[in-house]
This record gives sequence, structure tokens and C-alpha cells, in this order.
Amino acid sequence: MGIPFLLPNPISLRVIDPIQVSADGVRVQTLWVEVVNNGRYSLTPRFSVRTTGSQPAFWGIVSGAEVLAPGQRDYYLIGTENPGQYLSYVNGFQVLVTDRDSYRYRQAVTFAPDFTNTYPEAFPNPNFIVWQSDEAAPNYWNIVTNAPEQANIEPAITRLNDRTPRLAISDATGEDWLTVALVTQIAFPQTPIRVQVNVPSYANIAPNFDIAYGLTLEVDDKTLWILFGDEPAQGEFEPGFYYYVIPTPRDEWVTQTVDLKAITDSLGFDIRPNETEIVGRFEGLGIFMNRLNFGLLLAARRQAPPSLALAEFGPVANTQLTPSRQAQLTYSLAHPALDYLWRGELALQTDNLYDAYDWYQLALETAPNEAHGYLGLGWTALALDDQASAYTYFLTAQQMIEADFMRYDQEDLEQAIHGQKLSGPKRKMSPFN
Repeated sequence: MGIPFLLPNPISLRVIDPIQVSADGVRVQTLWVEVVNNGRYSLTPRFSVRTTGSQPAFWGIVSGAEVLAPGQRDYYLIGTENPGQYLSYVNGFQVLVTDRDSYRYRQAVTFAPDFTNTYPEAFPNPNFIVWQSDEAAPNYWNIVTNAPEQANIEPAITRLNDRTPRLAISDATGEDWLTVALVTQIAFPQTPIRVQVNVPSYANIAPNFDIAYGLTLEVDDKTLWILFGDEPAQGEFEPGFYYYVIPTPRDEWVTQTVDLKAITDSLGFDIRPNETEIVGRFEGLGIFMNRLNFGLLLAARRQAPPSLALAEFGPVANTQLTPSRQAQLTYSLAHPALDYLWRGELALQTDNLYDAYDWYQLALETAPNEAHGYLGLGWTALALDDQASAYTYFLTAQQMIEADFMRYDQEDLEQAIHGQKLSGPKRKMSPFN
């Protein structure tokens, strides 16, 4: 009896990224894959795909060689026009290649689920593997610039990976910075983050920082640039516009650990108290969070024409996906009104109106100048058909918001005004109106 042995798989299969998603940011309709025939016989590739938890489906070949000779490689664009056969990169998927004439050889590659989408503090799509369908920006990230004609972002091929975002600004000759940033919105991280950076030799030169490379944070009414330079430094470019420099080697890829909480504390930031925010990638659910607009930044000014500033960033990720429970507990104990507001909102949403009224009153006893407490009382009173009280609550909320507008959103002010319209005295309509 012969001794069985395993032959090496003659097929190599690799998914080429960046992977492009449809407008909803989730579904994958086409893929580029690389196939190598390392066997002794010709290969006529056929492809099937499967999202985790679903049935396999055959995808057609849009472009690529019909037959791969021994030792040959080619790149295939595969896809489907059937919405029921789309893949979900959030749930993960598998791609399988076989030979049309034989199932003797087959090869599969698996794309792991993106669990970052389940954590409000986590950076979505942290490795920039998935890009929007027009390759304008990585999925769940947006381009923000004050110079759309002179700035752009594109996926670049580097020795770090093949989907590194490359930022560019041309002809920044004026006195004001031209900026371009790759921005996403997350809950303010209570634990440090990690980011791979490659500081250009010409960037972050103190004291003027005419070419700035680093991170940009928008939180409450403040802007903070965290720059990677030669010597530690911190200060203000102008009131409300801060900078913080972390010593970093130049012209090489390094991973920096950045403690956003410690940095903002050192600059004296009073981070806005938690509130419920609507986060798009969580299907419109309200998330209890300190909202942070976080970006990868390139800025330039005062450059002799013609000029071109280029910068690349590697993956950015959290050191800990789950929030620090101790930090949450400490913060909640120091700000009990936040818990009362949350409980009031929950009671209002479930029509426990008297409970909602009590929770909002407790919030205002703890924090008398909290406009969200009066907004909650206004909606509760309106639901109880107490329009006179509701109008007073909404009016008080509007006055508080306008007196300290940078603490609140435009939506808060709109709520207060809309509530007054619903609860205020109704004007008689003239037959001539």
C-alpha cells in the first residue's frame, strides 16, 4: 500500500486592495484579485464568493485572461450585477477560485470582519483597506480642505502597504495655511491611540510650522494640531487654535502612541460633557459619547512657487477597543447630570413621562445651567399636553444655548425653537392670509 502525501497547491490567490464599496459604505460589488498558476497544467479560472453566514454565489469575470498557462499570473476584475450576491465587508467574506474543468485544485482567501464598526471609540476602517467607489477617500473617512483646487488625497503604493493615503497640496504661496485632512468622527478615546507616520524632512519646522504634518482634532469650540517634529512644544497659533509637538524621527516609518486625553488635559481643555449623538455608521442609533472630529493633516503656506507638499500616513488604530471602565466610572461620578439626562431620554422614548420628568429635574438640580435638561422637560411637558410649561422650558433652553452657544450644537438650538412653535400661543389665521 502506498504512502499518501500532499502536493503543494498550484494556485495562489490574493485580493487586491483597496477594496471599493458601494454608496452605502457596506456592499462590495466588484473585486480585483491576483491569480498565479504554479502548476503543470493550464488553468481556466472560475470564481465564487460568500459573505460570512450566507450561501456561496458565482461571480463573473469582467476582465482577465481566459486561460492561465503554467507559471502565468494575471489580475482579474470579478463581480456581479445581482444585489442579492453582493458581499459585506463589515461581516467578512471569502473568495474561492477553481478550475472550470476540474475541482482537483482550488484556493480560497478570507477577508476578516471589520469589528471596529461595533465600537464608538474605534477608528473605522483603520488600515484604509476599503475605499469609496470613486476612490476619493477611505470608507468612513472624508476629505476636508479649504483649497479643493490645490489639494487632493489618493491611495499610494509604499513599502508600508499598498493603500497608504497620500495627501498633496500645491502652490501654497499665501500667508494662510492651505489644509487638507482625512477626517472621521468617533467618540473621544479615553485610551491612547497608535498611528504610523512618515514625517517629511521639510515639515513641522519650528517655530513657524509653514508645512504642518500630523493630526487635527476638532472638539467643542477648539482646534488642536498634534504635530510630529524635533523638539517637544505646545502653545497657541491664535486663541482657540492649539498645537502640540511630539518628537519623531524624519523620513522613516514609525509608530507613535498618542494619548489624546493626556494632551488635551495638559492644554487645559474642558472636554464637553457626554451627550447622545447620532452616529451614521451605527444605523442612526444615539450613542452616548464625546464627539470628536479626528483627521490626518497636511497644511502648507509661504512656499515659493511652484511648490508641492506631499505626505503619507499609515494605519491609525486604538490601543484598546473597549472604553476604560474606570475612566467612565470616574467621569460619571464627577458628572451625575449626564446619567440623569440619559435616563430621562430613555424614559421619554418609552413613554414613561412622569419618570422622564423626574430624571430631567434631577439633572437640573445637579447642573442648573444644562440646556439639555430644559429641552427634555419641554418635550416631556408637550407629551403630557402641558403646552404652557413646555413653551417656558423651550424658551429657557434657547436662552441658555444662545448664551453659551459653543457648548451646544445647531441642532440643539433648532430643537428649542421648534418646540416653542409647537407649544406656543397659536396665532389666529386671517381669511386674507
